[in-house]
Amino acid sequence: MSTPLYILCTTLETRQYLYQSSEKTTIINTLEEFIPEDKHSNKKILLILHTAKLSNTQESIKSILNFNPHALIMIVEKEPKFALGSDYLKLGIKGYANTLMSKEHLLQALNLIDNGNVWLYPEFVTQMISNMSVKEEKKAQNIEALTHLTDSEKNIARLVAKGKTNKEVAIECKITERTVKAHLSSVFKKLDISDRLTLALLLK
Repeated sequence: MSTPLYILCTTLETRQYLYQSSEKTTIINTLEEFIPEDKHSNKKILLILHTAKLSNTQESIKSILNFNPHALIMIVEKEPKFALGSDYLKLGIKGYANTLMSKEHLLQALNLIDNGNVWLYPEFVTQMISNMSVKEEKKAQNIEALTHLTDSEKNIARLVAKGKTNKEVAIECKITERTVKAHLSSVFKKLDISDRLTLALLLK
């Protein structure tokens, strides 16, 4: 691993192991002592950040990537959670792990991240695959439900899903608002929904 590595972590054993594994490893005690230094900006670096050392993990991630878009961040915490990890990934982290992972696995993860990959703990990947399967099943169900709508109902449903009012739909389709309401009521019944927001999400 040739990329400079900075560690903000409370796990002493991990710190010592990584420090011994690379001459380019630096232990930092606070994020504040790291960010202000210009030598860290716009350079490829690896960062291991323990959430226990951060007052606000998401804001810390944003600050680091705003300061250095090339930073490769790995977040570690004692009890990783799928929902939090998903939020961190959306912000741009490259790794999410348990602080108790073995030294060998940690080094493997860092090498993968250094080579442009993303590393996630096994249970996270399993949950992600499971969620994707559920979403695909739900999508298939939605498509099936839409096939039961008439052409007029489909057209009105799409317009309403785009945020148009009943009056705007009536003008565009050259029908009365009463007819729009009747079609919309039928759409809700066939799709087993009760409001416009759900319809918009369904047709997204």
